Amino acid sequence: MSIGLTSLVQELRIDGICSTRSANDEPSVIEEVDLREIVDIVPRFPSNFHEVMASKVWKEKFELVTECNKILEDKQLIVKDVPALGDIASVLAAKMSDVNVNVVSACAGMITLLAEKVEDKAFGKYKGALMPAILARLKEKKTVDSLGRALDALFETVSRTIAFCRRSRRV
Repeated sequence: MSIGLTSLVQELRIDGICSTRSANDEPSVIEEVDLREIVDIVPRFPSNFHEVMASKVWKEKFELVTECNKILEDKQLIVKDVPALGDIASVLAAKMSDVNVNVVSACAGMITLLAEKVEDKAFGKYKGALMPAILARLKEKKTVDSLGRALDALFETVSRTIAFCRRSRRV
């Protein structure tokens, strides 16, 4: 019976169904991160970003943020951590108190994309400015989904080790 089993295993190896690789062998997989481009995203945004975001017209703000979100949705890029992202984060935090829920939802989407795309999860350093503004806006049902996604993305940028160390110091 063992002779039949041995010949079956040999046939499977020949057909490529059974692998002879041991459990300790690491597969040679090219990670997706290796293929993506690290770019400074701020120059790709419209040059009048701050002026439009300061505008009173909600439709201009909504269109601008939607355009920025389309730029950020490119799967082949990683956003380089640059100081100008701090200015963008503070503008987005300020827009969380905007009267128009479409602007708030679009800004929350931009926060989500930035939190996911900035290299080494470095966008988390802006959580102090963003989270209170997002949490204050959660009382409205129309924006809960987009704000929840933004909070989830920001939470993903926070190191659990740092959170544990801070918690253990308080005890």
